[in-house]
Amino acid sequence: MVANHTRRSSGPGSRAAAGLVLVLLVIAALEAGLGLAGELWSSTVQRDREAELRHRLHSYRRAIGAFRSTFKRGPASLRDLVSNDRGVKFLQRLYRDPVAAAEEPGEFAAVRDGSGQIVAVRSVSRATARNGSTYSDWIFDSRGVLLDGAQARRDGADDPGPREEP
Repeated sequence: MVANHTRRSSGPGSRAAAGLVLVLLVIAALEAGLGLAGELWSSTVQRDREAELRHRLHSYRRAIGAFRSTFKRGPASLRDLVSNDRGVKFLQRLYRDPVAAAEEPGEFAAVRDGSGQIVAVRSVSRATARNGSTYSDWIFDSRGVLLDGAQARRDGADDPGPREEP
């Protein structure tokens, strides 16, 4: 009687296959980790840009309020906040929109009242914020409260609101 033994190969071919499987597993794990890191980085960058947008909108609101207090009227252009006939600077410079895409203008849009005076600024970006609103709907009201698109529509549902100018 002949014994039938199955012999497992432990030669160089099976070791190479096991090594290849191990390398593929390591690559898959690295890819998953890098994907997660990329999402985290993207979220962090968006959060930072939103914080900068809030800061710049608030700075413009304060500058427009100070201009109004000084001149008893709103500015006719955003440039009046950095250079005017009295030589008073309400802003050191005009800020760029931190959330505007490359194909969008980088300047903020002026929001005007019925008499044409600037009462606020808004982003030109049509991108969606983390809260689901559109950046171009973000505006600080006269009390200094940041209204995102949903809040602004709710508060001004009966009022067409100020005009905006790019």
